[in-house]
Amino acid sequence: MQRNPFNFLRNQVQQYKVRKLARECNLTPLTLPQAFQDPILASRILKITKNYIDMPALVIQWNDAGFNDDATSPGNRNGVVGQDRNAIINHLIAGGATNHHDTIFVFKNGQSVGDCEDTLPNWVRHQAGIPDVVISCYRINRLTAGGLIDVEIYNNVFKR
Repeated sequence: MQRNPFNFLRNQVQQYKVRKLARECNLTPLTLPQAFQDPILASRILKITKNYIDMPALVIQWNDAGFNDDATSPGNRNGVVGQDRNAIINHLIAGGATNHHDTIFVFKNGQSVGDCEDTLPNWVRHQAGIPDVVISCYRINRLTAGGLIDVEIYNNVFKR
């Protein structure tokens, strides 16, 4: 069986993005948050932090189970139509975020992140016995051009 050299090259390029992100976060690839070890997400984070210096962003890894807790209304939290991922995304956008691939949300400053967080609807928050709507949420920020990317676990935004 002959190997495809393009697959090998593609894999090397993808892993390069993860290694580069790890360096820019002052971490190793294995100590990067699990979600950031995805080459596509790593590439997007690198691009966004290059283009949006000193603008905080939330990186959200969604949990489909949190929107499918009622079999009679798939895709809706608690079985209520409109309590879905799009409603959260629209809330983030209305709060001043720029949406990148429904995963990375860039805000103009830290205050706008906090204001948006404070006004999230209660149905988004942790509910006993029901899966959360996110697996993980991280806040990232590059403070200076060429500087390190600051990564902060930000799960409490959806758990309080």
